[in-house]
Amino acid sequence: MADLFSKLDDYGYSDVYSFGMPGHKRKYDLTDFYEYYYKHDVTESKIFDNLHNPSGILQECMKDAARVFGADESFYLVNGSSSGIFASIMSLVPKGGKLLASRFSSKAVYDAAIIRNANISYIFTDTDIELGINAPVTLDDIEECVGNNKYDAVFLTSPTVCGYTADIKEIADYLHEKKIPLIVDASYGAHFGFADFLPESACSQGADVVVMNIANSLPAPRQTGLLHINGTLVDREKIVLYLRMFQSHDPSYVLMAGLDDCISYLETGNAEEKWQTFREMRKELSESIKDLKYIGVIDHFSNPWVEMGKMIIYSKSTFIDGKGLYDRLVDKHDIEPMMSMPDFVLFNLTLFDTKEGLDKLSEALHNMDEKLTRKEEGLEDTISLGSLAKLFDVTEKGDGSSATFIKTIYPQFRGNKVKVNICDAVDMPSKAVKVNMSKGLVSKSFISLYPYGQHIVAPGEEISQDALTLIGHYRRHGFKIDGINEDFIEVIDQNLSR
Repeated sequence: MADLFSKLDDYGYSDVYSFGMPGHKRKYDLTDFYEYYYKHDVTESKIFDNLHNPSGILQECMKDAARVFGADESFYLVNGSSSGIFASIMSLVPKGGKLLASRFSSKAVYDAAIIRNANISYIFTDTDIELGINAPVTLDDIEECVGNNKYDAVFLTSPTVCGYTADIKEIADYLHEKKIPLIVDASYGAHFGFADFLPESACSQGADVVVMNIANSLPAPRQTGLLHINGTLVDREKIVLYLRMFQSHDPSYVLMAGLDDCISYLETGNAEEKWQTFREMRKELSESIKDLKYIGVIDHFSNPWVEMGKMIIYSKSTFIDGKGLYDRLVDKHDIEPMMSMPDFVLFNLTLFDTKEGLDKLSEALHNMDEKLTRKEEGLEDTISLGSLAKLFDVTEKGDGSSATFIKTIYPQFRGNKVKVNICDAVDMPSKAVKVNMSKGLVSKSFISLYPYGQHIVAPGEEISQDALTLIGHYRRHGFKIDGINEDFIEVIDQNLSR
């Protein structure tokens, strides 16, 4: 395999003196970090390669990536997976073309559609009514949306952020019969296919373009990713063209070396042994938390359609919600989950977790569960909302001493009426209105819950009662909603837009 890091290391400690870039000239008068980093921070030169027209070591590195991940061809991403999403949509969807995408896709999908002036339609999936977790896209969903429509491309996210996977093979087979290419955002599934107990990778199941954020589940630097292409429905030259447009022309060789090192580890390191160790530790964790009483666990350990690297906990108690569980794990137990939602907490487990770390998590959950048990049985007032009570849907007990949560029933959200094309809406004049006065108006902005990536309202959509119900629910639980600024939403000013 190519070894970009070794080449950087040799160069960094060589006597070569640069009169080019970067400006630090590989000197290090600052800290030990800079000494190490600057020695390996280089730019394109005769000694190194050009990411956008590779003919040397970077070409070798990307061939290695294609072989390891089972793709026809692979490309390095140094502007994150978003750059791969931009390049794939721009390559496959012509100006004014039609894109079908799952609604819980990355915001980069929406942004690419706007830049491309594409007509975007959405696939809505079922939502768990108690926890608000989105199900993956199914073939039935695809067939219902596609019908006799001619889409230029279909975009899916699999696995979802919570680890649920779509049947990519049957979806790809159906779309290919109609000559429609399938783009899969596998940012949470770059590790798929590297062990027999993991789901199959999107590449092996027939996706035409697969975009991966490598760092989410594998040992690679943030901001690195891969774009894989397969089959004959993708124009390689267009992919290359748009990658040049949406990626830096001065990419970080430190990031690329980290990506290369990760790929090398997957093929030649002790990754196979590491995966088996991870599975054993993961099984031990699964067994150890089965006795929790008031903390519910959605444990993906033994489900072939769900990614065992994700685990969800939720409260069965009326005294604490998802955000409360998250805050207690961080503040009281020094454990930082991946994210929280009003009704659940999500953990990201990888092959680089340690037994000590998983034991610490188990101990923390048991500690919290014991306190919730005592609270529910009236033995001890261990968890108090205090001044935070006003943020939540609460009822007071007769003595007013403690609050309990009202369980939310999540609607099967099917989107809002599109009043203006998303591409036009972002450029139209707008005005700010209070959230509680916005029903029926047309949004100028994205109204989204981050980091879950749920886009409640997109530009050009009418703000519905279902949307406002979700917004209110999230805000009462203390979550910030992108697109709402001090209780105001930007809506299209119908008077100025005529």
